[in-house]
Amino acid sequence: MPFAPVHHDVKEALPFFHSTEKVEGLWLPILSNECSFSTSIFEDVMYNLIKNPNINSSYLFRADILYDSDTQYSDVDYREFRNGNQGDGEWDGEIKRISIVDFIVTRTVVRKLIPRNPQLDKLLIQTCIFLKGGNEQEEESSLSSSRGISRNGSNTDHTLVIYIPHAREPSNIPFYHPPVRGIAYLHCGTAVSFSYLLFPNTNLTPRLLRTASSLLSVAHKHGQGTAAGYEKRVQHDALVPQKAVQDTYTALKARHANRLITNWVESTDPAKHVFEDLAITAFLIELWKDMYPADNSEKAGRQVQGPSSFVDIGCGNGVLVDILLHEGFEGWGFDARRRKMWRTFEQTTQVHLHELVLVPAPLLSSDTTSPAFAYMPEPTSSIGSRLYARHNGIFTEGSFVISNHADQLTTWTPLLALLSFSPFLCIPCCSHALSGARFRAPVRQDIPPPEESQKTAGKQPSAYAALCGYVAYLAREAGYNVDREMLRIPSTRNVGIRGRLPKTVTKTREERAGVILKLLEQEGGCDGWIERVELLRGRKEKNTDSHSSVTSIGDSKMASLKSIEE
Repeated sequence: MPFAPVHHDVKEALPFFHSTEKVEGLWLPILSNECSFSTSIFEDVMYNLIKNPNINSSYLFRADILYDSDTQYSDVDYREFRNGNQGDGEWDGEIKRISIVDFIVTRTVVRKLIPRNPQLDKLLIQTCIFLKGGNEQEEESSLSSSRGISRNGSNTDHTLVIYIPHAREPSNIPFYHPPVRGIAYLHCGTAVSFSYLLFPNTNLTPRLLRTASSLLSVAHKHGQGTAAGYEKRVQHDALVPQKAVQDTYTALKARHANRLITNWVESTDPAKHVFEDLAITAFLIELWKDMYPADNSEKAGRQVQGPSSFVDIGCGNGVLVDILLHEGFEGWGFDARRRKMWRTFEQTTQVHLHELVLVPAPLLSSDTTSPAFAYMPEPTSSIGSRLYARHNGIFTEGSFVISNHADQLTTWTPLLALLSFSPFLCIPCCSHALSGARFRAPVRQDIPPPEESQKTAGKQPSAYAALCGYVAYLAREAGYNVDREMLRIPSTRNVGIRGRLPKTVTKTREERAGVILKLLEQEGGCDGWIERVELLRGRKEKNTDSHSSVTSIGDSKMASLKSIEE
């Protein structure tokens, strides 16, 4: 059913409902639209929109539920809660009350709206009230008469949801919220409507009308979609709570975004890449809090809770490494091409960014006692040196391996992590085989692609979904416990694959190398990797911020690469 609302003349149309207290004023009927979804679906949609205000406004991160009469507190508990003065910072424990003629309150929720940019927009506390019709002989209102809807003299199947901001006047309301005393949605079987309760001495403006249309259209869309059987394909926050990541992201943005954007020297959009790396850093910090006990970090003398070290393979512009170092973590990153951005960082970051190509030890020798399998620590040279022309991929044991859009190193990520007996986070992007050549990853049925659902089951997955499934498959074959997170980053390549080795695994380096060699043989080998890496030598500094260990090559060298592949 399309969204084709009827716009009501507030000077002539009767209100859809009335407050019992005249001092509260009249609820102005703004819009109504026919619908085919049930009352139960309407209530579910409304609660989902209450929990996720970012659906209606891009200025908002989320809503923190401070109180829910259905799940958190009984009346007695809540009185004790208020008397104990356990409010949530900006919330003093107040719950807005409202009384509507012939409706009874069934549920009350208090939420705190969290803006994306708290330096520009303040947060807002809001009471959300669910009411059910309770009158068997209600008069016809403007909603039914305007839509030709027969209500059979009863409103018991009607549901009303009212939002009341905790604000005394319009100037107290942030930009992302309409400057009104209240917002209301009414569902009455075959139609849904929208109303405003204005502040005294304020008028209905064109902006308020546009906002009303937008809000009602979202509710209508979600209701009709749910009725049609739509199921959300992507589930966020599987590994780390949304609130923790977003709060950390906000703090990181306040500390680092300005300097990184101001010093940006790459040719790409600074905001997109800086905010993406800030979001990934926030996720890593919160993920590490779950993975590494705080007491272990304290015993090791570390000021932050996380791994003993990290290594960012194919670190690209180096922003992720820079932020983690500033936040007190120890680690380093490397890429086949230094970036101009590296020179903008402080020296304390520059010494941990290295221009290296990676040739995994199993490609050089199958003998784990040979020098090819010797542990190679982080280079101690400065940014301009080539002390190590190559690295064999054997890092400090237990280092957390970060593979953020590492291109050719993406499929190698679980294998490199296994070499160092390390956990990893891989965020795939472009699809490359273990040989470094571009390819479409085979579909592994035992690891469903990230967008797999009832509707997509049995269909050919996208190239990206297949790549994510393939990386997860390689990790599982290498002995890892694998889980996924759909990251909240400004990128369509936002699948995070986390690999953890079971605590019972105690394979020696020889045994781990044997697993890798077996996988390489099983997956068709890696012929051409070394040659492709060698083609990168002698090229000028790269002016890009893509995260890749093996980058695109010129036309003349493409011919050489083609001959290698043939």
